[in-house]
Amino acid sequence: MNSRLERLATLAAWAYLVLLPLNLRVHGPLVLHDLLAPVFLAAVLWRADWRRWWRRPDAALAGWVVLAAVVTLLRPGRLELYELAIAAYMALLYAFFSRTCLTAGAGLGRYAVAVVLSFWAVGLGQVLLGRIDTHGAYVGSALGFLSRRFGYTFANPNLFGSFAALPLAAALLAFFRAHGASPSGPAGGCGGTAGCGGRGAGRLWRLALAAAAFGVPLVLSASRHLVLSLGLICGAWPWLLGVSRRRLALAASWGVFLLLAALLTLTILVPFFPLTTAFPYINARSPGMYLIHQDAYRRMVLDSPGSLLLGIGPRAVRERYPAAVDPAMAERVLREYRMSDALLPSFLEYMDAHNEYLNQAAAFGLPALLCLAAFLIGLAVTAARRQGPLGPLLAFYVAGLAFACLWDDLLSKRWIWVTLGLLAAAATARPAAQDTATPRAAEAAP
Repeated sequence: MNSRLERLATLAAWAYLVLLPLNLRVHGPLVLHDLLAPVFLAAVLWRADWRRWWRRPDAALAGWVVLAAVVTLLRPGRLELYELAIAAYMALLYAFFSRTCLTAGAGLGRYAVAVVLSFWAVGLGQVLLGRIDTHGAYVGSALGFLSRRFGYTFANPNLFGSFAALPLAAALLAFFRAHGASPSGPAGGCGGTAGCGGRGAGRLWRLALAAAAFGVPLVLSASRHLVLSLGLICGAWPWLLGVSRRRLALAASWGVFLLLAALLTLTILVPFFPLTTAFPYINARSPGMYLIHQDAYRRMVLDSPGSLLLGIGPRAVRERYPAAVDPAMAERVLREYRMSDALLPSFLEYMDAHNEYLNQAAAFGLPALLCLAAFLIGLAVTAARRQGPLGPLLAFYVAGLAFACLWDDLLSKRWIWVTLGLLAAAATARPAAQDTATPRAAEAAP
């Protein structure tokens, strides 16, 4: 791709990043930054890097889209293209951002600072104007502390919780680049024993201030999706230490991350709140709330070999959900949460899966789900084998995503794929001296 067109693609990428948190609706689910998708498609086609789709892990991503298209087009009845369009769009975002260089210069760092400052500006504005939304379903329940949460510009605080990992990833990429991180270097380009961050009191003070500026809004969202940001932090901090302690610190990071992610998952499996006065101090008298609809989706997916292999599609999910859900289970679970009886009908009519694995299986079938899993696992494994800090960042982010998908339909969120693309572009970039690609592919490589 010639330099002029590459600059245009880079400009479009920055425009998308800037518009993404503004969440400016055009019509229905269409937002303003979606209008840049044709530019992304043109860039991907012009780069003509077709070999990537035959290599791991991107081959599995292509397989996911192809299988989704096949089962959608061959499914009897009314043609439903919306879920397929989302899958293709998400794959496009990854294909574009994973081959677009945004790590040169201080742009990503400035972007991260601007977005975090906007967290505070929006939050303070909501407080001063009395515009903090209240989640009425939680008022008076055991989850009353979740009735008022910070959601930034998004309608649901969980959307903000998953989006927040994007500016954090941008900040970390900018930080490591500023300190000489290189995906090909034996120590991530942070040679010596002092680590990337050094030990100066001023630097530690600035780091603490940045952590508070980012962490306070995220904690106020009370979203389990902070596991994504937690993964990035766990992947980054060992590289602030000396080389001699880095390997042990990285192993400790994995242990801490897996423990905390498991605790967050536990709050899904059981009601958890209200806490009890006896060991184990959590309320585990019934399944968790999300398991009401997850159990219904499991029943629909496992209803027959055909539904397992090919999925049933969104229209069939809505039609079959009332017969698949267990009313007795729903009533018992909601009672444990001390939620209003008026909410029970909504749980019996239709609910999202709140589980990406079940959602994908219901929409496109088990083979497509396995292709998607193979892509994410392959991406994480490939990144983890890389020397330097950029590979672990991507590996930890994918691990956080794997956990978060247990309690939300996350892979339809644009910023998830943008973050994957940015991290993959940084973690898998090759030094120019070793680049043996064709001129067009070399120009496209970050």
